Amino acid sequence: MGKVYRLKGKFEEAMQNYQRAHDLTLTNHLLG
Repeated sequence: MGKVYRLKGKFEEAMQNYQRAHDLTLTNHLLG
């Protein structure tokens, strides 16, 4: 059970990192 929960946490963290990177890229594109 704990293993699945950790995996879910890692996945959510990865999604947040991806979203943040995407937002930065989009912002840089708009500013650039």
